[in-house]
Parts: sequence; structure tokens; C-alpha cells
Amino acid sequence: MWRGELRERAAGQGANCLARAGALDSASSAASQRNEVMAVVSRAAAVRWLEVRARLPNYISRGLRSRRRSDSGITLVELLIGLTIIALILAIAWPNVTSGIDGIRLRTAVDNIAVFFTEARNMSDRLQTPVQVTVLPEEDRLRAVTIDGAWHNVYDLPDRIHILLPREQGAVILFPGAPAPGLRLLLEAEHGPQTGLQFNVFTGVAEKWEPDEPVSAI
Repeated sequence: MWRGELRERAAGQGANCLARAGALDSASSAASQRNEVMAVVSRAAAVRWLEVRARLPNYISRGLRSRRRSDSGITLVELLIGLTIIALILAIAWPNVTSGIDGIRLRTAVDNIAVFFTEARNMSDRLQTPVQVTVLPEEDRLRAVTIDGAWHNVYDLPDRIHILLPREQGAVILFPGAPAPGLRLLLEAEHGPQTGLQFNVFTGVAEKWEPDEPVSAI
């Protein structure tokens, strides 16, 4: 009886061993399949890398060529066309620009001459001495000086602004507390209008004056 039990135990252990051996075989076969799959993937990746590496110089050369084209800038013909357009615009607009600048200078000169005469009149009243104001058309200059030489002042007109009237050198004398002498000045810009001013004989204040007809420079 005990021999039968031993046989049964031996048969069971043999069956277990066979089952374990089968499991090991299946595991080893699965591992071998995975290794084969990994090897195939590795070979495919290597082939792909070789293809990309072979094409890489072409990509780089194309990129450099396109960059050279983009960095080439404008051509000489385009530069000449642009300069020609700019020159035409300046040629058309330059007379208006110079006329506007001369107009501003002319108005500034008129205001400064009014201030110049007002200061000379005030100094005559303050010092209680006559002040002689001289107009120098050839030099485009006005000069004020007291009779005793204690005070003097000079005003030079801006560039491109000239004294049109009076045409010759003249002088007026401002007496303290006395009415201002009648005096008219006409200024002209080289590329602009004419503007004049006169001094009110009662108040001595400079006023804007426009001639009835344009005065030509001789």
C-alpha cells in the first residue's frame, strides 16, 4: 500500500516538473521573440538614421543658400531708383520749404526790430538823453547809441533777410518824453514775402505796415 502512495507522489512530482519545464520553455520563447523584435526595431532605426544622415548635408546646403538669398539685400538698380525718387521729392518740395523758413525768419526779424526800437525809446526816457537810431541797409543792421555814448545797441538781421526800405542809410533821434519820429521799414526775404513796420508818432509803438504795391529790390 505504501508503495502505491509513493508511486502516486512520484507521478505528481513528475507532472509538476513537466509543467514547470513547459512554462520555462514558453517564457524563454517569449523572451527570444522580444529580443528578435528589438533587434528588428534597432536595425530599422539604424537604417533610418543612416538615411537622415545622408540627407543632412543637402538640408544644410539648402538652408545656407536660402539664407544667402535673404541676406543679399537690395540691388544696385533698386538703390538707384530709390535715390531718384527721393531726389524728385526734394526738388518739388524744396521751394516751399525754403519759402516757409524765410517767412518764419521774416516775422522773427520784424518782432525783434520792434523790441529794438522799444528798448531804445525806454533807454532815452530812463537816461534822459537823446538816442540816435541808424538804419544801415547795405549791412542789414540797425544801431542805437546815446548822444554821450554811454549806451549802445546793435541788431543784425537774420540770414536771407534784407532791408528793402529805406534804400539808403538814415537815422532818427529819439528824445526823452517826445513823440516818436515817423519811420517805416520794409524787410524782404530772398524766397518769400515782404513785410514792413512803422512807428506810431503818438504812442511810439511799432505797428505792422504793408506797402500798397510790392517794392522791387534795385
